[in-house]
Amino acid sequence: VESKRGIDILDDQFGGQGAGQVGNIVFEADNGIEDPAVRRVIEPFLAEVAEIDGVQSLESPYTAGNERQISSQGDEAGRIAYAEFEAPSDATVEEAVAIGDDIRAVMPSLDGLRVELGGSVFAAFEAPLTPVPASPPTSAGTPCRRRRWFRCRGRR
Repeated sequence: VESKRGIDILDDQFGGQGAGQVGNIVFEADNGIEDPAVRRVIEPFLAEVAEIDGVQSLESPYTAGNERQISSQGDEAGRIAYAEFEAPSDATVEEAVAIGDDIRAVMPSLDGLRVELGGSVFAAFEAPLTPVPASPPTSAGTPCRRRRWFRCRGRR
């Protein structure tokens, strides 16, 4: 209930910004994220993503103030970065899948650059192949009345 009120406030006061489903686009560049050839590919790609129907906001690692989105420590410093975008909080699974498909359709290709997608927007759900029992059996093979996934106490 409390989280719903927070989402309602963000929807009302900020047009939904901050309340949506988050997606990340992760880049790994052999020659570094700041390499001019890499930037010439990533920046127009992110501009296209920002225009995709359902993308409410996009934070580019190249925007001033977003330097935190470029790795700065370890062996991969300067080679990995991410962009973060937000889809509406009330987006259906179908709408979220469509956003992911639209992003994949314009994903750039450059030797030495790898692009991966992550976050709740890109999560895929597959129904189980077999039905899940409402009440799993205990070690004796009889259903547990308490509907817990461990053996009921007092029953053997």
